[in-house]
Amino acid sequence: MAAPRFPRTPRSRSLLTIGGWLVAASAATAVGALAVEAIGSGIAGTGAEPLSMAEIEQQLATAPAAASPIPSRTPSPGEGASSDVSQVIGTDGGTVLARCSDGLAELINWSPRQGYETDDVRRGPATVANIQFETDDLEINVRVSCVSGVPTGRVTRVHD
Repeated sequence: MAAPRFPRTPRSRSLLTIGGWLVAASAATAVGALAVEAIGSGIAGTGAEPLSMAEIEQQLATAPAAASPIPSRTPSPGEGASSDVSQVIGTDGGTVLARCSDGLAELINWSPRQGYETDDVRRGPATVANIQFETDDLEINVRVSCVSGVPTGRVTRVHD
């Protein structure tokens, strides 16, 4: 003799659906927590206290100075005196990698800081290459020219 079957009602199906969803959500949360733990404390935080202003100033004082010109290639013998020299120019609005080649400035790459956008990019090669980093109320203009074959940036700030 077969056991009696009870008909499933819409309510029991809803409860099963909700229960299944809760089990799946709990499993996904557990897997995510394990993944974060496996990656390390870098994401979840190290528990370290934020630096004080004095500690920040001390670290900035001991930080290496701005990058010096980096020759990007060396001329081969008999090639002449022309060589390419690259320079990183850092500003409050972002960083620019510029190069001088045959007396002309060229912007190779740039990276705006968070909250800034780039505008009016004149990449070069030209006597003067230019880029602007801007926010809603501040514009930082970087004009790069070659001085003795080295990219030299002139940075100006304009407040709106």
